[in-house]
Amino acid sequence: MSLEKTPKLKNFVRHVPPGFPVDAAWLSRQGIGPKSVSRYVRRGWLEKVTRGVYRRPVPQENFPRMQDWDTVLASVQRIMGYKVHLGGTSALKVHRYGSCLWPEEGNPVYLYGTVPSWLSRVPLKSARFHIRSCSLFGGELLGVESSFCAEYGIPLALADETSRDDGESDCAPADGPVRRRDWKLFEPRKPIHVSTRERAVLEVLDDFPERGTFHDLDRMFRSLAIMRTELMTSLLRACRSVKVKRLFFVLAERHAHAWLKYVDKAEIDFGSGPRALTKGGNMHPVYQVYVPDELLASYNNDHGDNANVR
Repeated sequence: MSLEKTPKLKNFVRHVPPGFPVDAAWLSRQGIGPKSVSRYVRRGWLEKVTRGVYRRPVPQENFPRMQDWDTVLASVQRIMGYKVHLGGTSALKVHRYGSCLWPEEGNPVYLYGTVPSWLSRVPLKSARFHIRSCSLFGGELLGVESSFCAEYGIPLALADETSRDDGESDCAPADGPVRRRDWKLFEPRKPIHVSTRERAVLEVLDDFPERGTFHDLDRMFRSLAIMRTELMTSLLRACRSVKVKRLFFVLAERHAHAWLKYVDKAEIDFGSGPRALTKGGNMHPVYQVYVPDELLASYNNDHGDNANVR
């Protein structure tokens, strides 16, 4: 009996592309219990990825993206429904700001939210997941959007070679073996959740100084010529980190982008008291954070007169 003709697996085949991992809890919700999983693994219909995690076997002929981080994230978000999004520098790369970011060893992928415990055990070819909480915005998902992330080329649905996918079809495979030519690299029906560039910038600042240097952040802000100011104001208002808000304005005012004058600082609570972000340096005259001398060299005191900093 083929995989496609097994009743309990029909729904599984229709929703899980080859190579995409799912966990035992998700399989159980589809009516596939531990005994069935063990039997399907023995018959080659499922492959064990790590303890409690399985995937459909992939074709043998150079199937793309077989077990990399983007495939895993697509499955965690879109198939299993975990509340997690791609953020920080990883999101900025999706928004094509990668050239202004600093290199990081091991290709870290930053995820924000709730992830399954097995995620850290999944073998990846060229990346490593780093998990962050959503506490910076009090758990709010303001500034998280749906993105198709087409540049990753994830094969996200099955379709007949001659059919047109209109977003409504089941994309079920025909009987018989799955062939690589049956796959279409088209936009997914359920896109991946990614921080907007506005939220991602604040997520990056939240990791400082553990990640990045003042020079790295300064270079990043130099490239931020376009920002959605209403969204940026809302994010800064919701942001719970005094450090992040002050550092944002230190760097943004240094580069004097045209959008900055439309960000309403009157709505933002900057807290009170100084913050030490680096050894040495001098205190910023308005935002009361210690920064390197070069960040103060060209600062115009008039920029910060209306800041709500005491």
